[in-house]
Amino acid sequence: RACLGLFSNRPLLGGGPGTIALRLDIHFSRYVPETGQTLSSYVDNAHNVYIGALVNTGILGLVGLLGVLGCSAAIGFRYRDVPLLTSVSLGAMCCAIQEFFGLGLCLSSPLLWLALGLICSYIPTRLTASSEAVP
Repeated sequence: RACLGLFSNRPLLGGGPGTIALRLDIHFSRYVPETGQTLSSYVDNAHNVYIGALVNTGILGLVGLLGVLGCSAAIGFRYRDVPLLTSVSLGAMCCAIQEFFGLGLCLSSPLLWLALGLICSYIPTRLTASSEAVP
């Protein structure tokens, strides 16, 4: 809810990547009796990749992200006769659904982007009469 409040300040381009921690003022602290110290932390992530994209890069960034996801889903659906492409597409879509509850961590996000890149780079090679005549 606090991140959506930040969105209204800069809706078109957002506040910039990685700036949620600077713009939010949500701190947590906990006393640890075993050590006698108080641990403190703060919120630095939206806990939803799509809300994070909306707050960080604005409506234009979110539209771009959803466009890549939509194009990769369309490619995976269109060429469902290619088993490897279908399996990578299904994995990427499952990861995209998981991102509703994910943090966009360095463990899972690169794998999603790698899968999306593989899907979007698929170009079917079909022999036609005109291409056979060209040496």
